[in-house]
Amino acid sequence: MNYATESSVCDSCELYGRLYTHEEALNVCPEGFVLPSYWDYKKLKRSLQGTEKWFTDKGTQGTKLWFSVKGVSGGIDTLGFAAIPSGFFSYKDSVVRRRGDMAGYWTADYDRDYALRLKIDIKNDMSTIDGLERDYGFAVRCIKRKSSVQNKEKTLLIDGRNSKYYRTTTIGGVRWMAQNLDYKVKKSWCLNDDDSMCGMLGRLYAWDAAQTACPSGWHLPRKSELDSLVFAVGGKSVAGLALKMQDSWNGDSATDSYLFSAFPVGFRDGKKGTYENGMTSTHFWSSSEATKSSAYALELEAGKNSAQVRTIRKDYGVSVRCVEGDPDFGVMVDSRDEKKYKFVKIGSQVWMAENLNYKTKLGEGTGRDVCYSNLHGQHAFLYEDALNACPDGWHLPTDEDWVELVDYAQNACGNIDVTGCLAKGIWGQMESDQCSNAVEGEYGETQYVEDLDCLRRGGYRLEASDRLSFGAVGFMPDDFVLGSECREGCGGPVDSKHIANFWSASKKILTIDMMENLPTLKLHEDPTVGMDDCSDGFGGSSMRTEFSLKNVGKTVASVRCVKD
Repeated sequence: MNYATESSVCDSCELYGRLYTHEEALNVCPEGFVLPSYWDYKKLKRSLQGTEKWFTDKGTQGTKLWFSVKGVSGGIDTLGFAAIPSGFFSYKDSVVRRRGDMAGYWTADYDRDYALRLKIDIKNDMSTIDGLERDYGFAVRCIKRKSSVQNKEKTLLIDGRNSKYYRTTTIGGVRWMAQNLDYKVKKSWCLNDDDSMCGMLGRLYAWDAAQTACPSGWHLPRKSELDSLVFAVGGKSVAGLALKMQDSWNGDSATDSYLFSAFPVGFRDGKKGTYENGMTSTHFWSSSEATKSSAYALELEAGKNSAQVRTIRKDYGVSVRCVEGDPDFGVMVDSRDEKKYKFVKIGSQVWMAENLNYKTKLGEGTGRDVCYSNLHGQHAFLYEDALNACPDGWHLPTDEDWVELVDYAQNACGNIDVTGCLAKGIWGQMESDQCSNAVEGEYGETQYVEDLDCLRRGGYRLEASDRLSFGAVGFMPDDFVLGSECREGCGGPVDSKHIANFWSASKKILTIDMMENLPTLKLHEDPTVGMDDCSDGFGGSSMRTEFSLKNVGKTVASVRCVKD
């Protein structure tokens, strides 16, 4: 381009063209032409069939402009692109640099501060597509196209974990990655176990690995978001054509009209360890689970105009496209021990949807850990340990956090079943006439004695709706474990299976009691050393509200963290 704009840089314009900032480059192409996308240049490079020869030979128009390479200048320019070594303009010192040995061309892909550019470099006879600040000046080559989503939206994502760049596109008001994710985690693979394939095609992920693979500020789409994507591009019958990359699906007449650019990478069979359906299909994971062994994914197939969201095995390795924004639910990883926790957005808060299971030292000098013996290994915490137990970016809830949660539950669920809205599954095994045996007393009278085995097996049960997906679980221990020491008789099946307790940062405890309508937040006082093991810490012994340890003289309860 050699079209004059207010801040374009021009020196020997007829030979080299002009250098534009990225902001100007987005709007400088004439009517009917647009700034090429990342994939436009990728397809141009693919047409070289694996050789960079046209960059080495430079091009007939640029014969006298390029510096010589090993004593040879000029070249064949197989594609007729005629790259011109116009260099670049540095806004830092207002100097044009590398004229004669480098050509640079802006793409339409950008974010707030950075944009992608194609760089053709005489020094290494190669071309690269990388990112640079948008205030630099580079040349522009336009491509003929009626319209461009990319010229209207910010389209570049930079993953802060490894500084990789991804093109994005906005469809139906939602910003999607328009390239497959390439972030290495356990249980992810490059196609055909060839590391060189990851750069362009991204990695293939098992479902559980995909849950935490997206960069900060982005998330794995829910099934409903995949359904909405299909609807936004025209519905199931034509979505395949609209989402597939052009000229990549064995003769399909794909339009890629929304610049989603799906490529047929196939999948990895988790049982066989083989790569299947290359060039004939592709899939994109959702975060939504279907069964214990399967989850939902978007499927595109060669020869089909349609697209469908279907279930596939979780051990399959398939592609990931992330969606911008914080998810309503998902999985986070505690970097301290690599444990994973479900989380859920409730109102304006993001809560862990599982009890924290981070190993701490409990009690001065004991050096032992406390957990509930049959509650999936989840740990109980002394207050002092609970204060610092949450992972980075999360905190122990304040009284205000708990009150906000309960208030939201009241508004969302009504006053009838607030506790049930926060609780998960079947709670209880409370006293039941069905678990009482008639026996003859000392004076011949009839007495009824509770059958504890019966209560364990099936007494009266309370079922929770968990409408808000908070997932509170009753204590439900058959015994209480301190290290390897089994402490039977406390927290037995009758008096504790309907209660869950969580620490507040104020040293209060929020109690979710399935016998009560509303959770209660009350001040905790440590029991004294020597108090009966089965004390509840409030002077009672039945319907205990938390566990106390005689040998450390303190109470323990569960921890749920809330996002900062």
